[in-house]
Amino acid sequence: MLGTIVESTNKYIEKIAPKYKRERSARPTDIIEIKAFLDLLYLSGCLKGARLNLEELWNRQGCGVEMFWLKMSLARFRFLLRMLRFDDWETRDVRKSLDKLAPIRSVFDKFVTNCINHYAVGEYVTIDEKLEAFREVYVGQQPAGPYNMKNDAQSIIERLIAPISGKSRNLTCDNWFTTLPLINSLFNNHKLTYVDTVRKNRRGLPLEFKNTKARPITSSMFGFQKNVTLVSYVPKANKNVLLASSLHHDDNIDKKTKDQNKPEIITFYNSTKGGVDMVDQPCSRYDGTWHVILEDG
Repeated sequence: MLGTIVESTNKYIEKIAPKYKRERSARPTDIIEIKAFLDLLYLSGCLKGARLNLEELWNRQGCGVEMFWLKMSLARFRFLLRMLRFDDWETRDVRKSLDKLAPIRSVFDKFVTNCINHYAVGEYVTIDEKLEAFREVYVGQQPAGPYNMKNDAQSIIERLIAPISGKSRNLTCDNWFTTLPLINSLFNNHKLTYVDTVRKNRRGLPLEFKNTKARPITSSMFGFQKNVTLVSYVPKANKNVLLASSLHHDDNIDKKTKDQNKPEIITFYNSTKGGVDMVDQPCSRYDGTWHVILEDG
């Protein structure tokens, strides 16, 4: 990945270099320098760098951070920040005709491959949306070609779970994805169980599971199909929590919840759904976003 970044960045520097009066102002980079550059990006995030002017970080009058000016000059950092590229700029337009993600496709695919090869997921897997505080990758509908894929909920899930298909994991998801065909497909075709909340407007839900006005608080109603268990729980007046599970096949209540009388499906869901929330917490404390406007020269 670093090799691709260095090669692509240097090719862009070669294009821009004639605009600089001094040759050293636009000298090529290398892996050692790019590693130092990335170090400073990480460090700036830890220091809430998006809320600081770069001059503050490089200030040598007691207000800056020594690590920054020891690594490289402010001018060099700004230059690399502007020059950084992840693909061959000369062929980008051709590749963008088939792939809107062309500017970062090579590095992005390598990153995904590295994650699959080196990260072993546990028995319980979570899929949930996560919005980053910096510039996001969003391509919308891809042009016709190899990168044009269906973006319905089931298609997205089945692409994401491909590395664990057939490996007997449980999947906990956001309720935007939950449908009966998806649950059955995961169970029958991928040997994966599924637990998730269900939106009340989903087709196929029995009316008894939607109407809770006459039901006591903390009561539960269960429904059973061959592979799927449905539960409707009333935690308080006019509140209805719906979940579906292909992992659970009974109406057990978790005794640890005492007077709340929560079904085991709900306590299991709560215990496995927190992965993304736990990641969000440290990420919310990290901020390395900069909006930098620089002119050529």
